[in-house]
Amino acid sequence: MNSFYSTLFFWLCLVSLFACGTKETNTQTNSGSSKTLVDVTVAKKEQVKETVDAIGNIVANESAQLAAEQSGRISKIYFDEGTKVNKGKLLLELNNADLKADLKEIESKLNLAKIQLDRTKELLKFEGVSQNQLDEAESKYAELNAQFLKTEAEINKTKVFAPFDGVIGLRKVSEGDNLNASSSFATIVDLENLKIEFAIAEKYLNQIKIGDTIQFTSASNSEIQQAKIYAINSTIDESSRKVALKALYKNSDGKLIPGGFANVRYVINISESSITIPNQAIVPELNGKKVFIVKNGVAQAKKVVSGIRMVDQIEILEGLNDGDTIITTGLLQVRDGMGVSTKMASKIQSGL
Repeated sequence: MNSFYSTLFFWLCLVSLFACGTKETNTQTNSGSSKTLVDVTVAKKEQVKETVDAIGNIVANESAQLAAEQSGRISKIYFDEGTKVNKGKLLLELNNADLKADLKEIESKLNLAKIQLDRTKELLKFEGVSQNQLDEAESKYAELNAQFLKTEAEINKTKVFAPFDGVIGLRKVSEGDNLNASSSFATIVDLENLKIEFAIAEKYLNQIKIGDTIQFTSASNSEIQQAKIYAINSTIDESSRKVALKALYKNSDGKLIPGGFANVRYVINISESSITIPNQAIVPELNGKKVFIVKNGVAQAKKVVSGIRMVDQIEILEGLNDGDTIITTGLLQVRDGMGVSTKMASKIQSGL
């Protein structure tokens, strides 16, 4: 019987010792893991740009549908498709042989009328003719000169000239085709100067200035390009509540053509020295916003007032100092006064 109680007492002591050891181990483990590991970054002053993004259109500075003023058969085409032409170059001519013949006939009569007019003026000096004869000679000359100018104008209507320097597109006709008046046979576009048309919200209207520079990219060219604003619409669109803008782009390398879209970024305000932190460091509250800073290994909550929000950063107007260490991860577990262990977060790069 005594042997039974001795054995029982031995096992109870063993279990108690085991339980105490386990409790001590757990206590040691919990003590070692009491500090939460968080990512941090340093708040610093830097230039902050307030930007507005928009989708715009790439438009030709000048573009025209080429057409003749009157109908007729095409006798000659003087341009090659897709080539650059200068202003005033003859591009197309309709059959005008009859008009040219009329012009020569009128020109011959006009030259004779000029000779008769000069002779009559000389004779009048010696009273060899009357004033009425001189008046008739002048009238005849003026009438023939008017016919000459009219026929010359009719001939010019059968010709089409380049209205400005540009590139000719694909032609729709061939020599020998009958061309109706005002029917387009090709397009000419000024590719050296392009317009970027876009619109931004009316709340930015007072911050827009003629001469401001915008940045843009396009589907055909991912390089960031720059254009200058030269026109602001005089009214705001009632449906979108946006104001339309136009910017001029010097397309000297000819990489862009009209008709595409542009991803536009417009910097409307620049603050040269503002404290910025990552967006994810902000913790929203019912009565504002806060962030957690780290001092001597302890998290401290700080109420802040934010300003401009960028792609991955946010401007802090009040509540932080230059050089504060800001917690950016593990914010759901962090509490004011909690001990934390830290590691620096990698910086996120942003572009257009």
